[in-house]
Amino acid sequence: MGDRKHTAWPCAAVAGQYGPDQPQGLGGLNLASLGGTIDADAMELHWLSPIPPLHDMDAHLTFDGPDEIMIHFGHAYQLVDLAGRHVDATGTGRIEVGPGSMRITGLNEKVQVGDINVTLLGNARDVLALLAEPRLNVLSRHPMSFTHPSGRANVSLHIALPLDAHVRLDQIDLRSHTDLAQVHLGNVVVGRPLDNGTLGIDATTKGLLLQGTGVLAGIPSSVIYTMDFRSGPMVHAVESASLQGHVTPEGVKRAGFEMGEHFSGSALLDVDYDRYVGGKAQVNIDLDLDRAALAIPVWSKKVGQEANASVELDLEHGQIAGIENMRAVGPDLLIDGHAETAGGVTRRLVLRGFRIGRSVGNASVLLPQRESDPIGVNVAAKVLDLSPLVSFQTAPDNTAAKKVAAHQGDSGGYHMPEMATGRVNGPPGRRWDLNVDARTLYYGPTDTLTNVHSHLETNGVRLTRGVLTVEGPVPAQAHLTQQGNARLLDVHVASLGDLLHDMKVTDEMQGGVTDITGQFDDSSATAPFSGTVHMGPFKLRNVPSVVRLANNASIYGWLRAPHAPGMQIEQLNAPVKMDEGNIRISDGLVSNASLGATVSGDVNLEKKTLNLDGTIIPAFAVNAAPGHLPGLLGWLFSPEKNGGVVSATYQVTGPMGNPAVHVNPYAMLLPGFLRNLMHVH
Repeated sequence: MGDRKHTAWPCAAVAGQYGPDQPQGLGGLNLASLGGTIDADAMELHWLSPIPPLHDMDAHLTFDGPDEIMIHFGHAYQLVDLAGRHVDATGTGRIEVGPGSMRITGLNEKVQVGDINVTLLGNARDVLALLAEPRLNVLSRHPMSFTHPSGRANVSLHIALPLDAHVRLDQIDLRSHTDLAQVHLGNVVVGRPLDNGTLGIDATTKGLLLQGTGVLAGIPSSVIYTMDFRSGPMVHAVESASLQGHVTPEGVKRAGFEMGEHFSGSALLDVDYDRYVGGKAQVNIDLDLDRAALAIPVWSKKVGQEANASVELDLEHGQIAGIENMRAVGPDLLIDGHAETAGGVTRRLVLRGFRIGRSVGNASVLLPQRESDPIGVNVAAKVLDLSPLVSFQTAPDNTAAKKVAAHQGDSGGYHMPEMATGRVNGPPGRRWDLNVDARTLYYGPTDTLTNVHSHLETNGVRLTRGVLTVEGPVPAQAHLTQQGNARLLDVHVASLGDLLHDMKVTDEMQGGVTDITGQFDDSSATAPFSGTVHMGPFKLRNVPSVVRLANNASIYGWLRAPHAPGMQIEQLNAPVKMDEGNIRISDGLVSNASLGATVSGDVNLEKKTLNLDGTIIPAFAVNAAPGHLPGLLGWLFSPEKNGGVVSATYQVTGPMGNPAVHVNPYAMLLPGFLRNLMHVH
């Protein structure tokens, strides 16, 4: 004890009887009663060495009979060693000791018994460190898996134990109740923290129960957590937790995920955790999506439609050892898979027999182990529906329900993927390697490709390399390779007319073996494409009569003229440039033996519009001959580039499916230099 003050000495009453057979002296006395009080301050109370004692304690001691002492104490403080106490801190913590008492009984026995009741106030970190003292055996051998605890703690602690230097654990009766406020606990579920918690903890030497509410990774949640401190072999869990959260778009945003218009409504999150002897543990995560509306490009659901997602995580000593039973079930949705792990790191996700909308197949995802590694995706599908990715547009309303309706309609245009066009929005992302094999691939509601095989590589900004082959409806191949600041493109299509017909772009063309070669200029922000289109024999349907008249102007053309309003073209050569979805043709040439035509202008893929013009030259081979006359006469009758002496100008404008064609036959009356000068249409 420290300095004693205001002492009232105890008084004792004794009784004895002396005789020839009775012991003599003090040994023959029986203590009948003992009374009195002692008041002291600045005391130190050692209550369970080597735990640091209570310091600066004011105490009032009362002798309650010959066998019992009661000590009432008021203000004091308890120092706590933080290092090695599983609270992710070092140094010394401090806990304020409120009113308390200690009753000591068995004064006449060899070993007395102490019964302590005390109130402790302090940081949750310091209180948990005290409960982790080895002599208490509460959290020392069974530390909680939470990290970096903090908050306000109010503890009611009761301890009954023999006052012996060699007290055994089974001789200690410890019971405590702790109220925690403004709590932070790290690594509650898969590395996610619990914040702003209001929790209660009941602990004994046999176990611990924690329950309350908080915000888990931005999601308001309730939690129940238990630990079993009993030793010996166990088949049941030594640590368990159950958490239920109410997931909303606002909570998801607070958690650091941006779902935007893809999620509205709410979802219920259930997480169950069990840890067993030996360090093995399991986490079951279940997400009830019945009250949520979801709209992502490949799948969507409305509020009220049943849907659920779940996964099981196997842990060993806190590291992920396996991910099993990955399941997602909903309208037109069935995903069943697992993950392969090594060294606590997830290496590969495997999806067996997935069904998402019309898509049916198998897939695997190779996850990067380093920042520079790509994400590898392999898909082998009987049916693969990419039409939502092609048509998905931003709806004016930002709710998921509106988004569902918006992306199911016609987008109105052919939108080139940003990584193919060169558009770059935002900072570079993760690199991707994709291998896709699909027996049937939907790129529109009813539009399909068959027997598709592809290998695509991105650098996080643009598509850098790729190989694509398609067998139907038209055989086609495409190759993209990297060369310095350029990407070289080589495309072959067996029949462009049939492809445009199948894509519902136009029915005005039949045939046309097509080769496209060129390169993307990656030194420019939008990576524009420049190259050449070469097309072999093809037939145009519904050619305007004035064009057919020009074609039939020669006997050769008249003899070859079809009875239907069509025209056979032998070849097309056109230099093209594409930038952000717009194709510009310059000095293109279309010809057969009896007719030639120049073509220039724009093809807008996103608006599906044409704005082309040029010159039609009948009897093409003969018509250019006057331009070779000598002197001024040859200059006057020299045709414009790729033109002829007798030529008509034309314009093609409007939607691709039904463009307007305007031909000015009167331009045939003007020499080439005047047509070029006046650009008559």
